[in-house]
Amino acid sequence: MRQTIKEIEVKVAYRWFLGLTLEDKVPHFTTYGKNYSRRFQDKEVIETIFSHILGLCLNAGLIDSTEIFVDGTHIKSAAISCSVKLKNRNFDEHDRIKNWIASIR
Repeated sequence: MRQTIKEIEVKVAYRWFLGLTLEDKVPHFTTYGKNYSRRFQDKEVIETIFSHILGLCLNAGLIDSTEIFVDGTHIKSAAISCSVKLKNRNFDEHDRIKNWIASIR
């Protein structure tokens, strides 16, 4: 987030996209983290949004759902990362998304 804020401070295109003038002060990077954690304390909200977006991507053919790769950087376990290959399972889209989310917890 710090790097993103630094970029916003110096790049006019970012300021334009965010509706900031050259004179506007860019908020401190911790403001975004605090707002995010307050707004999304309820994990169900995040999961609902994520599932909806993932479903849209699946319907549009943007995702090959036969293979799923997970970055395990922040997951405390013996495994560093994992990949899951779904083999001939007849899940409907919603079940597939819910099962995938449950598998990465």
